[in-house]
Amino acid sequence: MVADMVTAEGEWNVPLIAQFLPADSLLQVVGMPPPKEDLGEDTFVWGLEPKGCFSLKSAYQLAADIDGEDGRTSWRKLWRWPDPSRVRNFLWIAAHGALLTNEERRRRHLTATSICARCKADSEDAEHVFRLCPFANQVWELALPQAAHPHDTRPFKD
Repeated sequence: MVADMVTAEGEWNVPLIAQFLPADSLLQVVGMPPPKEDLGEDTFVWGLEPKGCFSLKSAYQLAADIDGEDGRTSWRKLWRWPDPSRVRNFLWIAAHGALLTNEERRRRHLTATSICARCKADSEDAEHVFRLCPFANQVWELALPQAAHPHDTRPFKD
């Protein structure tokens, strides 16, 4: 929890935070005021909705904007979004078709087979990893039980 990263005096515990974050992220964190106990417990906030609650609609709009006419603006928004940098990097890699799936590994002659290691049924490309693999469906159902089924007719990149 974020509150665990604050000293008894109410200041950032920089040595503790430094164990978990790279230097550039550490500088961003210590540049912000530390949390106060009287503000309540830590909560998750989705920055694309006014009430802070995740919605598939806003996530889809973000993804759709990335490949829209003004794609550079959308990527600029994504890179400035205050989420972990590994999430931004992952979204960029996924959107550009550069995930190192078994299909991509086979294409690069790094392996002989492109079969999914989880289900052993289909070729493992991004579409399979995120939507078609039975294991992916289980993850989606656990992560977003209220969401619609992840299968639809749009390609993964859309």
